[in-house]
Amino acid sequence: MRRLWFRMLLALTLTTAAPAAAQALAPAEDPVDFDGAYLVDTTATLSASDLTRIEDAADALFDAHGTALFLVVVDRFTGPSDGPSWANRSAELSGLGGDDILLAVAVGDRELAYSVDEDFPLSNDRIDDVIDDTLIPALRDDDWAGGVVAFADGLDEALDPGPPWLLLIGVAVVVAVLAGFGVRAGIRAARARRAARADEAELDRLDSRADALLVELDDSVRTSTQELGFAAAQFGDDATAPFQSALTGARDLVTQAFEQMRLVDDEEAETPAERRALLESIIALCTQADAALDAQADAFDDLRALEREAPRLREELAAAQPDVSARIGAARAIEADIRTRYGDAALASVEGSVEQAARLDAFAAVELGRAEQSLRDGQPGVAAVRIRSAQQALGQIDELLTGVVSLTESLSAAAVRLAAAVADTRADLAAAREAVLDDTADAAELDAAADAAERAIGDAEQLPPPDALTAVDAADAELTAVSSRVLGRSADRDRALAEWERAIATAREAILRTRGFIDTRRGIIGPRARTRLTAAESRYGAALAHAAVDDPLAATTAARQAAAQAGRALDIARDDVRRDDPLPPSYDDAGERAAFSGGILDGLFSGWGSGSSGGGSRSGWSSSSRSSWRSSSSRSSSSSRSSSRSSSSSSRRSGGSGSSSRRSGGRRF
Repeated sequence: MRRLWFRMLLALTLTTAAPAAAQALAPAEDPVDFDGAYLVDTTATLSASDLTRIEDAADALFDAHGTALFLVVVDRFTGPSDGPSWANRSAELSGLGGDDILLAVAVGDRELAYSVDEDFPLSNDRIDDVIDDTLIPALRDDDWAGGVVAFADGLDEALDPGPPWLLLIGVAVVVAVLAGFGVRAGIRAARARRAARADEAELDRLDSRADALLVELDDSVRTSTQELGFAAAQFGDDATAPFQSALTGARDLVTQAFEQMRLVDDEEAETPAERRALLESIIALCTQADAALDAQADAFDDLRALEREAPRLREELAAAQPDVSARIGAARAIEADIRTRYGDAALASVEGSVEQAARLDAFAAVELGRAEQSLRDGQPGVAAVRIRSAQQALGQIDELLTGVVSLTESLSAAAVRLAAAVADTRADLAAAREAVLDDTADAAELDAAADAAERAIGDAEQLPPPDALTAVDAADAELTAVSSRVLGRSADRDRALAEWERAIATAREAILRTRGFIDTRRGIIGPRARTRLTAAESRYGAALAHAAVDDPLAATTAARQAAAQAGRALDIARDDVRRDDPLPPSYDDAGERAAFSGGILDGLFSGWGSGSSGGGSRSGWSSSSRSSWRSSSSRSSSSSRSSSRSSSSSSRRSGGSGSSSRRSGGRRF
């Protein structure tokens, strides 16, 4: 049975597709995560027949030697810009194993690179020989598929064992060497292996610690922000000014930590020493942010002595519950209307929101009932804990339901932008179909881009408007780029401005949807989704900066990258919600589970206000509330971050978790 080898990464293509621009403006490519695929082509260089030829050659290589060939075709390398480092970083991101070889080809810069595990059976010199004999001649003639096929065949030949007498000679040489150096070399090798294992274990420990602190502090900052809003409304801005200052400082530190974690995850390959320095810096930033919050914890507790206001607050919250129930009913109707008009996929960013709101509503009712009983029993401190939980639950219900309502508006706006994008694409299609080219290769390339644009328009009706808009814009950008190159047409400024407006609106809405999803489920969402979202927000800021200096082409590219990063963050967050359920088994109540997933029960688990008739709120501010048992569960996310890169491979994947030591090479052609 043929293996499913080629799974094209459409999301990556959309992320990196060039806007309407000349070839000189084609985007550089950061290292890629194959994410279970074996081929990534962001340039549409390879045709369907090319893919079939490469697949056959790669299958033969794997069947003969168990060696999996991974191929990535981009315009040029960046982050890092040298090919060998770029290939190594892509291999590490993808978790490639000891029998895997990654081949990267930058068609624009006419450069290639490869990456293999340190223990790969062929030396760099031998691989270079295969490249010189098979790959380089074909690539110089722009025979991309032919070069890759020849390279796979060359590897097959190079991996074949030699005659037995060569093996005997090799054994004799080894025996001679061992006779003189075996004992000492063995001792040195054993020491080196022990040191390497110790270093790897220490890096894993730092990685887990950094992940746990990032999640813990991010949750604390967001919880503290909400609590500060409540306190300011009750006591005034002047009284809460010191807390606002501490919170702003902590938020800035956490943002810096997320930026450094993005470097650990997404950017240039680091040496072990560089990785250690980054992780230690992340831990230091989180510790500093924690200290900034803790410095105000006791004063904040005094200010938030809820038991003094407990009776009044309980009555106000109980009176608001009927309106909440009515809003939940209305949101169900909106959700059903969205499903009817756009399909289930359109509800991804509010998946489970109405059900979560209903469970939180029930949770709040129970907590208010318990608070009333506590007040009757003369326990205002216990009542304050219950009232605070109900207050947070009702606040989160408002976020969840607002997200459902705003989704309707967002989808409608995206549908309008989609209609404009389709009209622009149809105009470009008409121009492309009318073009007459003498060069058959250029004509074929233009036809392929036009066919892809037509498919994107045809598929748009089956997708939610935001997804359809992303696909149509990407296909039109590729069509425009090809037209600019083969027909010599320059980019239209008015058109670029229109595309920028669409792209920035799409990115803004994608980020808001993802932020709302994570914030209302922060109790069970790990660092990977948060890191991706922070990267999306960074690219969105870059898009605005490009627009401010009147560079719509760069602004459009950055905005599209921001939207793609936000989409990826949402996918990861949804996976976290489906997979993770870290609540202790004793909490089998649906309302309590909903409260935990929303990050509401942190204070209760850490003993917030318990055991004291006058205890105030420490949720979000005290170090005890942030060192609850939940932080230990979040540490598992670091291992999932590395292991998930290799978990989705098909049968030809070697199954390794990725090598910590790789070697690489490359050259221009």
